[in-house]
Amino acid sequence: LLGLSIISTCALVYQLGPRLLELSRFNSEYLPDQQYSVNVFSFEAIRPRIRTLADKCALETDGAARLVVDDMTYFAFNNLTEPIHLAFLWPGGWGADISGRTRAFLLSKGSSGIIAQCTFLSREFRYLTTRDGNLCCVNLADY
Repeated sequence: LLGLSIISTCALVYQLGPRLLELSRFNSEYLPDQQYSVNVFSFEAIRPRIRTLADKCALETDGAARLVVDDMTYFAFNNLTEPIHLAFLWPGGWGADISGRTRAFLLSKGSSGIIAQCTFLSREFRYLTTRDGNLCCVNLADY
């Protein structure tokens, strides 16, 4: 049983090790061919970019209430109060019932804006975003 365990582990490392090592050196906020994944290995390098983009959109950041974030942008800010995860608003998922009314919904909840990967952003915000690569932000007060 121990031998089988060792062989299984070696096979796993052989199959996945090179790809994992390659992805760990990739310096972008998202992974190639994985549009719904975030690159946790590059977060420290991307964090200043996220914060700069939030400043460009004039979003309240550290300590903000109900700021809409995703897996990548959540950790760029400190002490968020009741953040809203963008996946819950995405029209292709849980947000289908508020599609086209997302802005009104967010304003009713007291949200000031969105900062997240553009991949999950509702089409209603497509022309209102400030963009940096695949990172987008929207200040809800701007429109």
